[in-house]
Amino acid sequence: MKNRVTFFAAVLLVFSAAARAAEVNFDNPKANGALDLMQEAADLKGPHQPSNGPQQAPKPPKPPQPGHPGHPGWNPNMPPPPPPPTQYNFGGYRDSCRTFTFTAQSPLTLNEEMILEEYGQECQNFGQGFTGPCRPASRYHRRKVTVEVGRRQLESWETERLELCMKGPKRIDANIDGMLYDYAVAVRNDDGIFKRSTVFTLTPGAKKPARPDSKELAIGFTGVTAAGDVRMVLADSRAEYFRDGTITITADCLRLPEITQNMPVEDLLDGFTKYNVTQTFAVAGTYELKLSDTPKPGKYMVTVKFSRSGPLSSGAEATIIGSFEIR
Repeated sequence: MKNRVTFFAAVLLVFSAAARAAEVNFDNPKANGALDLMQEAADLKGPHQPSNGPQQAPKPPKPPQPGHPGHPGWNPNMPPPPPPPTQYNFGGYRDSCRTFTFTAQSPLTLNEEMILEEYGQECQNFGQGFTGPCRPASRYHRRKVTVEVGRRQLESWETERLELCMKGPKRIDANIDGMLYDYAVAVRNDDGIFKRSTVFTLTPGAKKPARPDSKELAIGFTGVTAAGDVRMVLADSRAEYFRDGTITITADCLRLPEITQNMPVEDLLDGFTKYNVTQTFAVAGTYELKLSDTPKPGKYMVTVKFSRSGPLSSGAEATIIGSFEIR
């Protein structure tokens, strides 16, 4: 009631001012002041409505989310909500290979543990098929491996090599290319609750033909003999083992000239001297090759290649590199 009385009093003041303004020129700035008073009186009656339509109702505020201030269950001492769970995505396996060696002195049973790495990704899972950031992840699989080798004959210098590769949690492959016998390989897997193992049993068959080793031959005396020619002597440390075969030896010798300042190219080329000799021998303790009838002093580089033939030999070739000097 009090507000209405105040409103009508304001209106009367406005009309009184307007009547006085009617007695003067409306072009006068004071006349415009009366119009302003009438507008102010209209504003007191209620809020201004826009001319382009009714005013839209304001949107209600978004309710506070759980774990944030304003939520009924929010506690300032409460820890933040846990992150979404992670989901593991399998990527594959990284092969794990190891090489084991056997000599004449090695035990016939070998026990080892092999480890296989499995790689993938761990991604945050928001549900309904939505995933978040991912990071690389690895898992490891362990497996006990036993190798049982049957009795066979190995020479003191011989070494067998067995390669085992773990391809999966329950799969191990054996490569016997480096073994000296033709082995029959049997595999037994045990995948119980408390035991994961693989047992390889290698039963030897015939021995494979031997591949030559460069250590089998050694370069001995090389130079001018009493007869005036150039000869090379080689010692065979495996002669007894390969006694029923033959050996073919090739020697390539190259004389290295002494290079001087401003030496003509023709002299440089003439300074090189080559010896090339190939000869086959019955296997023995030593072999003597005649390199040249006309010795030429200087320093020489020599490449010796040899291969064996016989029931124990593969026919492969081995190489030795050395040097000698003729004075």
